[in-house]
Amino acid sequence: MNDEHLHHTKAEFVEELSHHDEWFRHSAAEQTHQEAHGSTRTHAILASLFFTLVLVVVVGVVVFHYFQSQARILQTTLQEAATPRDAYVAATQNWNNQLSTYGWVEEKDGPVRLPLDVAIERVVDVYKSQGN
Repeated sequence: MNDEHLHHTKAEFVEELSHHDEWFRHSAAEQTHQEAHGSTRTHAILASLFFTLVLVVVVGVVVFHYFQSQARILQTTLQEAATPRDAYVAATQNWNNQLSTYGWVEEKDGPVRLPLDVAIERVVDVYKSQGN
């Protein structure tokens, strides 16, 4: 409390506490008006609160399912998309296949492809035979 309240008499203090804004003062003829200030419709408040909560839950569920479906679509798209790593792995497998199998480089009277280890042995044999 500040000092000005300490010097009041009890009657002055009660008068100060009971002093209200003019908006709250009504005559007896305005009794219906006075009831309108204090009346609340509990059922209307609870119903609006309930519908608000239901709306929030429904919107939350819809948003959750929307983002779940978008995440599934993105995951599927990323899994199906070829990455540079996939292209590198496929090319490496193709090269390894070419280095380890026999085949034609050109179908008609063209050079043939030998496995790398066989080609190395033949080249070594050629150098051995030339050195003797």
